[in-house]
Amino acid sequence: MKIILFCLFVFFTILHAEKLNGKKVFETYCWGCHHQTAVAFGPPFKEIASKRTREEIEAYIISPESMYKA
Repeated sequence: MKIILFCLFVFFTILHAEKLNGKKVFETYCWGCHHQTAVAFGPPFKEIASKRTREEIEAYIISPESMYKA
């Protein structure tokens, strides 16, 4: 439930932003799990960026469930 609420919060925050600042979005919503300076919860962002397109990454930030096949 907390993950769903977090995702909704991220979605509406990005949706209503006047200008998407990628660095700020990453630092606010992604860095905690995907940084490269220590053991993190998720893979480093460089690894994700090497395997995904910009469009896929943006889609996941806006709507994480859209990236999973039913």
